[in-house]
Amino acid sequence: MLKIQDHVDKRLEFSGLIDNYDESESNETETESDSEAEFESSPSDYECEHNNIFSEVDIYSPCYALNQVFSSKKVFRESIHSHAIQTRRNIKIVKNDERRVYAKCLGLNCEWRINLLKINKEQSWQVREYHSKHNCSASMNVSNVKSAWLAKKFEEEFRSDAKRSTQGFRLDAIRHIKVNVSHTQAYRAKRKALHSIDGSYESQYAKLWDYAQILRSSNPGSTVIMALEEAGGSNAPKRFSKMYICFDALKKGFLSGCRPIIGVDGCFLKGPHKGQLLTACTLDPNNDTYVIAYAIVKSETRENWEWFLALLKEDLMIERTDMYTFMSDKQKGLIPAFESMFPGAEHRFCVRHLHGNMKMAGFKGNAFKNALWTAARASTIPAFSKAMQDIRKLDPGCVEWLYDKPPSQWSRSHFKEDLKCDILTNNMCESFNNCILDAKDRSILTMLEWIRQYLMRRLSTYRDRAVRKWEGRLLCGRIAKMLDRRKNKAADCIPLKSDDWNYEIECFDGERVTVDLKSHTCSCRDWNVSGIPCKHAVSAMYAQGLNPEDFVDKFFTVEKYGVVYEHSIRPMDGPLMWNKTGYIAPLPPNFGRRAGRPTKARRHEPDELPKRGRKRQTETREKEFRLGKKIFKINHEPPVNNHEAAVDEEMVQVEETTQADEMTQEENHPLFGAVSVSQEEPRSQLVFPKQPSQKKVNIRAPAPMAHHAYEFTSKPTASSSQDYKVITKGGKKFVTLSELVAVGKSSTSMQKNVGGNMKK
Repeated sequence: MLKIQDHVDKRLEFSGLIDNYDESESNETETESDSEAEFESSPSDYECEHNNIFSEVDIYSPCYALNQVFSSKKVFRESIHSHAIQTRRNIKIVKNDERRVYAKCLGLNCEWRINLLKINKEQSWQVREYHSKHNCSASMNVSNVKSAWLAKKFEEEFRSDAKRSTQGFRLDAIRHIKVNVSHTQAYRAKRKALHSIDGSYESQYAKLWDYAQILRSSNPGSTVIMALEEAGGSNAPKRFSKMYICFDALKKGFLSGCRPIIGVDGCFLKGPHKGQLLTACTLDPNNDTYVIAYAIVKSETRENWEWFLALLKEDLMIERTDMYTFMSDKQKGLIPAFESMFPGAEHRFCVRHLHGNMKMAGFKGNAFKNALWTAARASTIPAFSKAMQDIRKLDPGCVEWLYDKPPSQWSRSHFKEDLKCDILTNNMCESFNNCILDAKDRSILTMLEWIRQYLMRRLSTYRDRAVRKWEGRLLCGRIAKMLDRRKNKAADCIPLKSDDWNYEIECFDGERVTVDLKSHTCSCRDWNVSGIPCKHAVSAMYAQGLNPEDFVDKFFTVEKYGVVYEHSIRPMDGPLMWNKTGYIAPLPPNFGRRAGRPTKARRHEPDELPKRGRKRQTETREKEFRLGKKIFKINHEPPVNNHEAAVDEEMVQVEETTQADEMTQEENHPLFGAVSVSQEEPRSQLVFPKQPSQKKVNIRAPAPMAHHAYEFTSKPTASSSQDYKVITKGGKKFVTLSELVAVGKSSTSMQKNVGGNMKK
């Protein structure tokens, strides 16, 4: 420490800031002669006296001393903010120029201040005046808390958890630094920290050429194609249009052990430049999602789908298109693209989306939903016909609507038997879209790297599962569980042997089917379509003394599972080690931006089962506001069908909050006393327009009943309607007194009669 002190003092003397250098100040003997009492009285000053070179490691817990040297003015300013937050004082930099930086405490009569001067012929700065004592009181509201300071201090926390909420980060910051942090400061700090970690959105598009090159070099055989479009003149840089990625490991895994069924889907990206992510997925031997390829495009158009499917067809070397089956949600432009790129291929339609279209056509309710799923799950033609008859009983128009959709696209009774796949939904793509939910709102390179690392981890995890967890097994885990459930149901079947391979199975529910163990078929077609023995076949196998696992299709074995995942996505270096291609950097895309705040998850249907932590969309949301002596509740529930005049208007329910006698006088007014109704009718609703200025609105209410002292019910009728003007002022709506007085004069007798009855 003494050697450092001597070196600093000599350097300062040479620079001209110290004219008279006194070697006695650095004498070790004089330092050791300090009394123990002085050391205990100011330990911080003693430590700072021998630490005259400020280290940036201590920038969040600074300790100042006279003649202390800073490497730059920026480091000093950041340390000032840290000292203010650490001591909970408001410190202001009162002078800041090319050669001086002065800071002082803003507390009342506080003596704390520090002056910094630049060293001649150097870039370093030195403390020339320092008063370390604060005479003011501490405060929880410190003006030195800046979003940039918070972003730099908590950058590592955001690097490990970029999805942490702003409110959670704000509370953690307050708990850590012991001063107040506003929500706006926390939001801006989070945004700046993520910008420092990922870089700007626009700068990442400039690295796409280098990223495509490193993907090809690190994973030979992979397909990485980026398409650009004209952005202006011929000499202007081109703009990013779309990008396609298919790793060689994924191609080989699909061709070596997966069934020839491919699901395609698209999901919206939530980043600043929007766009959509197209994916092609299939099912592995364990019926898990297996991603084949993905692409970033502007929107789901026929042109983009044809471009994506053409590249997919080339990568998978598909020559006979009739051997493949595709499943989709019938997005815009997808059906014509399939017809042009894969003629003769079987096309299935997701039943969940089919039910959504059915509801849009007017066939709503659980009765239609259950009948549709019964028809979709039917594995034989007679069962399918019976289910369609049940739908006809509900509404013949629904059957006519379903006739436009071939049963081979959505019912198991018409599926091919050689595919060994009986899925009815496109969950293989939906599950992948849900897995990458955290990456959809990130910048393009960050999102692509997130997906690549996710797929790399997924292949490695499933490869280890086949080698370690399932070693010695014949079937994959999920398939074995499905077979166990069918084994339990086999107890309901009575097998009748015909020969060593053929059986007649009779069930307790009256069903009778035939089983051929040699050809692996059952007349119920469940075994034929799925490739897993049904309960009828299992009962025949037990009667013959055979093991049902030996009759499961080869696509579901652990051996085939290991073949699919034996390939791996190779690792690659970070951006700092990428080779520069030298190509002109593309401009960010102009995909447009939708109005409103971007959503994260997909919109759930109202009749879907609610998940934990999510409320049903059918629940009524109410908002209260007070107007005079009444409390108004704005009900966002859709209005009743017979109230056609209030279709697009908010429904406001009124509750009385005054005393009984005051309410009686109001209800005796002719405005509320024109109609008498029963108790079972719905509560009255005041209909206000959404954006009223000087508009008219109908206000109706019934005459009070003797046993209804504190609330009333009514139903709007044409006979009791009168128009009154509604004035809007200061965000409140009220009826003009002139209109009420005019009606009140014409019905004074009615008020007296009704008021007398209520008093009795």
